[in-house]
Amino acid sequence: MAMDLATYRADFPYPAIRVLQKNPNYARIMLSNVGEQSSEASSVALYLYDQIITVNEPEISQAFALVKQTEQKHLEMFCDVAYQLGADPRLWAVTGTVSQPMRYWSPSQLSYTANTKSLLQNALALERATIARYERQTQEIKDDAILLLLRRVLVDESMHVEIFRGLLADLEARTPGAAPLPAATPAISGLPQAATLS
Repeated sequence: MAMDLATYRADFPYPAIRVLQKNPNYARIMLSNVGEQSSEASSVALYLYDQIITVNEPEISQAFALVKQTEQKHLEMFCDVAYQLGADPRLWAVTGTVSQPMRYWSPSQLSYTANTKSLLQNALALERATIARYERQTQEIKDDAILLLLRRVLVDESMHVEIFRGLLADLEARTPGAAPLPAATPAISGLPQAATLS
């Protein structure tokens, strides 16, 4: 597959990182983007591993390296927003229990595999879970500054889905007897048409 890896990040800037006011509920939501299982921390760590494991497949390894850079930027921005909202921006998330109110992010939450097809499928699943969470958050959050950031990050994440789908399709085309890819993910509401999934 001929792929322009420069498309790992949308070509328009991120909004200013700011919040309208401190809000503990929104801070909790932002911490889920930092330290939950399908969080930006998970993406960064998993794609670092995948980049190394696929070193003998340069196109795939480079894609993981570039997507990882974007996910690192997302992680930094969500940490910044959580801090501005009043949270301690560690790599953790709110559990909702009294006995253990916070749970630290752990690499044990990741799905490691050395099989190229499986790791691409894992990456695709992680991106789709991330998109679903951010879509829910755009319905919960009423702070326009945070909404701008979420919508901008969603554009990047939808691009990552397309990158991984393309790499999977290319890999399966080279593998005799491979099952076809499932239908594409539905379009993300509220995004420009060019940024939706096909």
